[in-house]
Amino acid sequence: MSKSYRIIENCEDYTEWTILGNETADLAASTACITGTVSLEFAKVNASATTAVGGAYKTFAGDDVKIFAGLTPMDYIIAQFYISDMTNVDYALLRMGTSATAYLEWRFEDSSMIVGWNSIAVKIGNCNQYNTTTGSWTSLGIPLTDPTYMAVGVKFDSEANALAGIKFDHIAIAKAERTVT
Repeated sequence: MSKSYRIIENCEDYTEWTILGNETADLAASTACITGTVSLEFAKVNASATTAVGGAYKTFAGDDVKIFAGLTPMDYIIAQFYISDMTNVDYALLRMGTSATAYLEWRFEDSSMIVGWNSIAVKIGNCNQYNTTTGSWTSLGIPLTDPTYMAVGVKFDSEANALAGIKFDHIAIAKAERTVT
């Protein structure tokens, strides 16, 4: 594998992950995957919460990986995930930061997705930051040299939407190809 492409999360040990809330169920390992031997699987359900997001999160020691060291906003973050039905999907998401209240979120828009396995790259600089103080999104970055929180998920058009068999296989980063003219 190229030095310019590095897997930062292989999503192989579902016991390291926790559901985001009661709108997510059935957290498990699935043998359907692109790399490795398993992927992370969960379902978005219609429960009592008022969120349209189904997903899972994990925490880890920030010194375990220097994930963003040496990268620029023009480099890419890549997610490989499986969606069985796009009918009510708004976007897939990846969150990284220091906690569930301080993170950056990358969105993989439904217009770029297909039914089945997706491998979508977005520029590291194309992220949103949720500000829990104001309850609004900003484009201002937070330091992400040593993140300790990661979440993956899918946002649906409505809280009432449900979908089983959502899978995330791995998250990677890649250096952008640069040319000088």
